[in-house]
Amino acid sequence: MCVLATRVRPDLAKPLLFHRLLKLLELSLDERPGIIEMSNADDEFLWRLKIVGDVAAVTGRHILEFIPRLKSVLTRTLLMQCPVGHRLAAVLSRSIITTLLRTYPINYYDPQFYVLPTGASPLEQWGKLVYPADVKVEWHVPDDEIISLCSAFFEEFIADPLEALDQYAKGTLAIDDKKVQKHLHIIEALFTAISSHCGFDFEEAIPLEGADFAYPKADLPIIAREQREILLQGQPVRTVLAELLHRVADRIVNGLQDETKSLKSVLVVYKAVAMLRGPSAEDVVGHAQALSLVKKELDNRLGPKKHRFRLLFIEKARLQHEVRTVFQKASRVTKNRLNILRYVVRLAVSRYKEVRSVAQTCFSSIVAMLQLSYRYILDDILAYLAASKDKPDSDNDAQLKGCLFLLLGGKNLAYLLKHDWDTLRKVFPAVVRAQHSDNPTVSHVFDALSDTIETKFVTTGLTATSSVPANKVAGAILGTMDLELEVIFEHALTFGMKKMEERNARNRALYVDMVNELVTLLSTPQIRLKNFVIGHVFLSYFIRNDILPPLSVVAFTVERLLDSNDKTRRSSILMMTSILRSIKPTRKRIRINPCHDLIGTPLPAPTTVGMREDNLWICFNESTVPATEEAYDNTVFIDKMWPGYYGWPKDGLEVHAPISQQVAPENARPDTVDLETAILSRFTNEPFMDALMKFWSAEDFAHEAFDSENFLVLRGLFRHFRDKIVPLFLKHTRVWVKSREEHHQRAAAEVLTALIRGSKRWPFKMVIALRQEIIPIIQTALNNITGETQGDWVAFATNSIGDGDMRRSFPLLNSVMSVSPNDTGFQTTSKLAVIHGAFECSDWRRRDLHYKVLELIESRLTDSYRDHSAYLLSVCFRHDLNIPNMETRVDQGPKATDFFLKYYSRCLTLMQQDGTRLTTLGLLNLFKTVVKTIVTHVSSLACLRPDVLVSQTC
Repeated sequence: MCVLATRVRPDLAKPLLFHRLLKLLELSLDERPGIIEMSNADDEFLWRLKIVGDVAAVTGRHILEFIPRLKSVLTRTLLMQCPVGHRLAAVLSRSIITTLLRTYPINYYDPQFYVLPTGASPLEQWGKLVYPADVKVEWHVPDDEIISLCSAFFEEFIADPLEALDQYAKGTLAIDDKKVQKHLHIIEALFTAISSHCGFDFEEAIPLEGADFAYPKADLPIIAREQREILLQGQPVRTVLAELLHRVADRIVNGLQDETKSLKSVLVVYKAVAMLRGPSAEDVVGHAQALSLVKKELDNRLGPKKHRFRLLFIEKARLQHEVRTVFQKASRVTKNRLNILRYVVRLAVSRYKEVRSVAQTCFSSIVAMLQLSYRYILDDILAYLAASKDKPDSDNDAQLKGCLFLLLGGKNLAYLLKHDWDTLRKVFPAVVRAQHSDNPTVSHVFDALSDTIETKFVTTGLTATSSVPANKVAGAILGTMDLELEVIFEHALTFGMKKMEERNARNRALYVDMVNELVTLLSTPQIRLKNFVIGHVFLSYFIRNDILPPLSVVAFTVERLLDSNDKTRRSSILMMTSILRSIKPTRKRIRINPCHDLIGTPLPAPTTVGMREDNLWICFNESTVPATEEAYDNTVFIDKMWPGYYGWPKDGLEVHAPISQQVAPENARPDTVDLETAILSRFTNEPFMDALMKFWSAEDFAHEAFDSENFLVLRGLFRHFRDKIVPLFLKHTRVWVKSREEHHQRAAAEVLTALIRGSKRWPFKMVIALRQEIIPIIQTALNNITGETQGDWVAFATNSIGDGDMRRSFPLLNSVMSVSPNDTGFQTTSKLAVIHGAFECSDWRRRDLHYKVLELIESRLTDSYRDHSAYLLSVCFRHDLNIPNMETRVDQGPKATDFFLKYYSRCLTLMQQDGTRLTTLGLLNLFKTVVKTIVTHVSSLACLRPDVLVSQTC
């Protein structure tokens, strides 16, 4: 209440509040002079000291007449023995300068606005709503006289702490830890108060190699007049304090005593000297949150917009000025700031855990404010990291953890996540090279680094290109300029393109050097397991599509597929997939006119949806399945199912060219020959393949089901190397499918799925030879299917046979759809599950196959296993829709109404009592299958086919 009263009516509060409070404080000091020497002052005195400090912070110019009395109080209390009293005295010294030097509104109370009508309550006037235009804000802006007074006040009270710490740093004065802390607290409080008048940019910025820009000098936002800088001993305050702090830190770190609290105080002052100018960011954020809460509660939501209390507008104006002051700081790295960063890093890797934690937080705060400052200090961090191996074990772990935590950073400040190849080139090898003990805390830091990469790493651009449209715009701009300006602009454009190419070449060189060094480090026999694992994780994220990986990386990755560590092996599989994608040749594409009939006659654009005359050519028809080499290699296969159902693209349909027009993968890219040779030599080596297949088919509780990662790498191998590597894979697959072990069946499903998907672009002769090999293997596998492996073979059917254009995979589908009458009930339902997997995607082009499936299911309706029969029936009726613009001249597929009416009469037999038990049991199974189809699937289409429900209720 005292603070609010003083802020709103300082002229009245000065004699009534502040004068009396200060007199009470002086009385306490006069009556008990020994209180200064007491280690625990009484609460009454501390409370008086605190309230005087709080009220002084909002008194403004009215505090000038109390300056002599306040100086007397501070002279006696700043170095008092009681820690709480000393802190409160430091707060009072800060409040005195702050209230004079800061810029803030002073007309919270306006006599002209708060004219009280006769009989009115004062609260009515205070709560009166106004518009922003009606509010005039008056500001307290320090003039030269006030600045001079504050400068003298600052120099008077900071002189003794500076002198004491200077002698302490030189070793000529012995001071205990508590006394050092007190001097540092006083310096921090006084500097915080005058920081609004201490500039950052008194030095030139240090140029940064590789940076093509420089940050401009930042000026502090002002109101009414330029603000004079305060100096100390004729020099910038920040420079004087930083140099003193460096010497004090050296004295403490090199001393034999553990003065951790003093080092933490040094870091607090470091942070203020490097970052603070006026109010702190924490204070401003707290002020903003408080104002937002009050505004939310007191806002007139039913009234006009921005119609609020007058005080809310004044507080908002104050907040806006503080925000400009805090968040428009200079971002340049100067010599003074760089030296501060170096000392903060030194403390962040010290042997004291508490000091390291505070220093790391301070480092993150400074680096977040100074753009690219992390690049200036990176070499220092890596030097400490490399030197940690020469320390004793305890100091080694402390320095190592300190360096790793600095590299780890916080949120988006991690060095490992920088979009800067100069930084990445240095950091990743340095972390892998770090030597450490088996301390669990060190292992936790390595795990945190690995998790940061795995969860937050984003691919960094390696090269930049110039956009063609942008170049055209630049050319158009050139045409509108006069000759002199055109020459300057064209020169700048040419220079920019040259710089871009140089940067691209440098980034590529840095990338190649980095991955080669990582491979060299990981190939060292003496490397620790923890270093190897994290290094392998690092390397796995640097296989890119925009640049070929070096040969050393490819050879290393292939060999790591046989690593005994499961995490390394899994990571190598992902790396191998990325390598195969990077060497994948570009397939030729052509644009065709798709709107034509079966014989190629162009047709007008369609107006209906579904199967029509113009899209029958891409729909499955057994008579159009290519059965000769010429037909197969010249067929345009369309794997995507979106084209044609609703219409066609106006400018034609872009598709992959027929196989006869594609270039073989081994001839497509001359620059990948060495990489292909390195891969092929291992995957055609029988001992290597035997060991790899042993790992692949091993029982692994972490990867019990069909593994998409294994499938992707195998698909890439078969796509690129075709039939060259097939024999060794099929050798093991034949053995696996004869086994009923879950892990063998899973491995076989993954290999066969990859074979079928990888052979999509093979020529006809290779495809025929492959089918002859794998169809018997598939049939053997389906005969040996178990309850545990059923899911693997359903995934096989979904990802291989059921994927893409059925004109290509129909022969394989035929082999799956052969359900023998001699099969057991479980074998039958398992094969139906596999068939359902092949039809899981909603491909509207498979009408004829839906009829074929319906015929198969109708022969099994009386079986006891009904789930997958009902699922497959739902597939058959999936495209039996009734929408306004559905095509009616072409059959869209099996109709649910016809099916239910067909079997309705047979189900009525169940109501008769003269049927045999066997016949009744078969009909009961049929009835249950039909009901399950209705309840589970067809009812979901009721909104589109109400006649289906009508047929069900008949």
